[in-house]
Amino acid sequence: MYYTSPTIREYIDYLGANIQIQLKIDGRLFEKLVLALENCSTAYLGNSEGWVELKLEEI
Repeated sequence: MYYTSPTIREYIDYLGANIQIQLKIDGRLFEKLVLALENCSTAYLGNSEGWVELKLEEI
């Protein structure tokens, strides 16, 4: 569900559910990201949605 604020921004309302995104990346990069996320799994989206927790899985 999208809505628009007076400052012309759009938000995603996912009702507290997880958002999953499939990525194709090099195996070496995957391993480096997994190691980095063990240290800190919190990331800033750079918008008003703020901070999110990241989790990588190989499928």
